[in-house]
Amino acid sequence: MDAYVESDIKSDIIALRYRNVEPFEYQTHNLLDFLRDNLNTSLELPVYIPGSSGSKQDPSSASIQLTFDLTTPKGTGTVLIASGLHKSETPDSRNVIEKQVIVWQLEVVSGGVCVSDCLRICQEKHQCLQTDN
Repeated sequence: MDAYVESDIKSDIIALRYRNVEPFEYQTHNLLDFLRDNLNTSLELPVYIPGSSGSKQDPSSASIQLTFDLTTPKGTGTVLIASGLHKSETPDSRNVIEKQVIVWQLEVVSGGVCVSDCLRICQEKHQCLQTDN
């Protein structure tokens, strides 16, 4: 925000994202049960997917994105759920540790009138954070 002190920010679109990551061994546990029990998201696949050609009935990974039209604010809302690996180094930086995780992201994208209001609120919050530190 400091880069724009001399002039107002002019934006046509704003995107707000909330992203969270939860450790979950999706290759050895039931991913659909985890989504149902922890994210209030139920998915049911027909018995023929993957059918007899699958090594197991449970999915071994996921990438699901659902987008909805919104009226307030006018724009789109997206729910994204995916599996992945979180990589981190050991304290001595000699090894990389990989942990299986589930990522879920909520996103709202809007344009028009609400952009200036959203930017103003973000600038105010940013200034508060700078004065607190």
